[in-house]
Amino acid sequence: MKNNNIIGSVLCALTIYLLTIANQIYAPILCEIIFGKNIIHYEVLLILLFYIFIPLLAIIVPVIIFEKKFNLCKKNIYIISAIMYIFFAIYEPPSWYLLVNTASSATGYYSDSGFNGWHRDILPSPIASILITIEYTIIILITLHCLKVNSK
Repeated sequence: MKNNNIIGSVLCALTIYLLTIANQIYAPILCEIIFGKNIIHYEVLLILLFYIFIPLLAIIVPVIIFEKKFNLCKKNIYIISAIMYIFFAIYEPPSWYLLVNTASSATGYYSDSGFNGWHRDILPSPIASILITIEYTIIILITLHCLKVNSK
């Protein structure tokens, strides 16, 4: 049973990482297809959809699925967090990860002042990896807590 939880933790971390990376790579392409040349008029929708809601779903949905299948507990969060940190330390495409910005002005639809004049400093990779992992871990903890409360 213990190996089953470890396998579930590794698969959950890998799934979250791959979904996040896929979103960060394909978000600018989808923005261009959906919004076209009118992208400036849809900045708020763009931010909400591609950089908040979809990344949240990429975290919450795998946690719910793997919690039901492998009965993940809070101890498994340490494994998930460590694995996600390793993945994000190895590779993170320049983008926004909920509250962490790793994008330069040359990537996607960003400018140095950010969307709508908001200034977002670009973080170096080691610090960004830690912050991304912390914010993802907090979302996973909240999701697991809600699942445990609802199951009682």
